[in-house]
Amino acid sequence: VELSCHGGRVVLGRVLRAVVAAGARPAGPGEFTLRAFLNGRMDLAQAEAVQELIAAESELGARVAAEQLSGRLSRVVGGLRDGLVEALAEIEAAIDFPDEDIDVTDQDALLVRLRALRTETRSLLETFEEGRRVREGVHVVIAGRPNVGKSSLMNALLDEERAIVTAEPGTTRDVLRESLIYQGVALTIADTAGIRAPRGAAETEGVRRSREALAQADLVLFVLDGSAPLDESDRQIAAGLAGRPVIAVLNKSDLPPRANVIELGQGLAPECVVQTSALKKTGLHELKEAVVERAWPSGLPHHGGVLVTQARHRAALVRAEAALGRTADIVEDGAGLELAAVEAREALDALGEIIGAVTTDDILNTIFSKFCIGK
Repeated sequence: VELSCHGGRVVLGRVLRAVVAAGARPAGPGEFTLRAFLNGRMDLAQAEAVQELIAAESELGARVAAEQLSGRLSRVVGGLRDGLVEALAEIEAAIDFPDEDIDVTDQDALLVRLRALRTETRSLLETFEEGRRVREGVHVVIAGRPNVGKSSLMNALLDEERAIVTAEPGTTRDVLRESLIYQGVALTIADTAGIRAPRGAAETEGVRRSREALAQADLVLFVLDGSAPLDESDRQIAAGLAGRPVIAVLNKSDLPPRANVIELGQGLAPECVVQTSALKKTGLHELKEAVVERAWPSGLPHHGGVLVTQARHRAALVRAEAALGRTADIVEDGAGLELAAVEAREALDALGEIIGAVTTDDILNTIFSKFCIGK
């Protein structure tokens, strides 16, 4: 029964109270999706994709969630399970019928199959970081010494006066985060306190938080004052960023250039240097383009690709990949097919948890507690 009501909250409230008085009850979080899962209309990975689609903050995130809702990830995981079931059946047949033991040729073929399944599982697992960036957005941290224009650059990227800007060094004391959508990609921009020898307890805490944000960043915008020669603080910060995904931003390009990034000794490629003027709002498009290119060096995910976006799925794949490795090692060493069967079942259960072939009340409660009421 579906009731459509005209009117405001009073009418809706009275109708709802009447329906409940007649014996109905309010739906629980995610109850409709939960019922669809329990009744076999969708698997658990598809059910989770419903919530991901609702919560998506970018076109890219919504598209990937919709592809998972269509069952793309489920089919890949299901294919892995099917291959593992065949291998496990072969192992258990050898256990149940010892007089017809697997000969060397069959054992070699079984080992090849197990290793192939492990490789496929590992390849799927390796998509998680890309999937996380799709789901959560790319974490971009603006860093540099004081007074190079970090807060001004953040305001320019957001096109609003979000961060306080003054000529006094050390104005920013905390990490300030805001979201930005560019080319359908979600970017989380974080402005941080200028990194230098701190002066006072507040600035000490600000610098500590800056370094903490840098450690968690997907990409760092290392801002330099392009109108001044590089100093020792710039070189020390650059040394601390060695090996990290970095774009050097030569800010204040509206003034005569005096900075030379080659002096940093960081080995930044020319395409990783962008000139901007936060004051004149120039170079911002080029900087956003560079951010997307550095965050997705192989290009944005295309239709048809499969990405792991959930931490729960990643944890299950880690367990499955490890168990498959142990299974293959046991078969290769001839340590006993009974042990190989135990490890293969562990891998099978781990894969089953992703699509709901293996579930517990704790798993379901954790997943559906995140849903809005009803959906």
